[in-house]
This record gives sequence, C-alpha cells and structure tokens, in this order.
Amino acid sequence: GRLFVCVAATKSSSAPGMTFAGDTNTGVFSPGADEVAVSTAGTERLRVTSAGWVGIGISAPGGPLHVINDSGSANGVIADSFGAATQIIGRRAGGSASSPTQLTGANIVSHFLARGLDETANYRSVANIQMVTDTDVTSTSSPGNMRFLTTTSGSVSPSEKVRITSDGN
Repeated sequence: GRLFVCVAATKSSSAPGMTFAGDTNTGVFSPGADEVAVSTAGTERLRVTSAGWVGIGISAPGGPLHVINDSGSANGVIADSFGAATQIIGRRAGGSASSPTQLTGANIVSHFLARGLDETANYRSVANIQMVTDTDVTSTSSPGNMRFLTTTSGSVSPSEKVRITSDGN
C-alpha cells in the first residue's frame, strides 16, 4: 500500500492537505467550512457540501447527487449489474424522511426529464416520462400509469402525447 500523509486540514485541489507519499496533488482537502473534497492530478473530482450533497465533477451540486461529465464523451451515469437486472428506482412516500406515510391519491412517483440549454442560459423541458399512481398505494393494489410528454415547436412546456394505463391501454 501507499503511505497517507496529512500535511494540513485545508489546502486546495492542487495541493490537498491529506495526500499520498510521492503524489502530492492527489488527496483529500477541505475547500470551505464543513465541506470535504477529493482531488486527483491536481483537479477537484468530488465534493460533499455542508448540506450533505455530493458533487462529482462539480463543486456546487444542485441536488443530493449532481454529476457533471465535461469530457466531451457521451458517457453519463452507468449502472452495471451481473447476474440480475440493473435497476434505477424512484420511490415516493407521503410525510417526511423521518416519518414516511402511505402515498395516497394520484401522484407522480418518479419521472425522467430531458432538458436542453437555451440561448438565455436556462434549461428548458424537451421531453418527460412520468410514472404516476392512479389511486392510493396499498399492500394489495398499486395501479399506475406511464405518461410520455414532449414539447412541440414554439412551446417550452411539454404536454402529454401517450399514456399507458394500468390496464395496458
């Protein structure tokens, strides 16, 4: 293994406070109060903010997990699985994280949004796939539907074009 050296608690991405012997531009540093970051080759790669949000490729994440790929390649988030199906799961409950409750009524449980950057530097909706409950979710029934929305020319708001209902129509 390699020896881990603590030089200083703060520092920068090019000279992190905790480094590996012989590799002084790779390590862990604190970019600000209550934040921790990891750098490789003198460049910040990952940050955990004081709110607990994680940024990969970005120093100011806009959500709990924010990933930026600035390499010019088409790769984004990759989920591999061996021996079982890969799953990306969106879950929703009523209440709060500390006291979740049954999801009642018709609700968007999860959705995938596609947005493009416009000339004013604002991201605009292009298309949307929604997974929606039809009624209350119970231990014996959880009917739902999928909605496919696209944005027509001359608009910035997607509208529903196709719906697959709980009975398959």
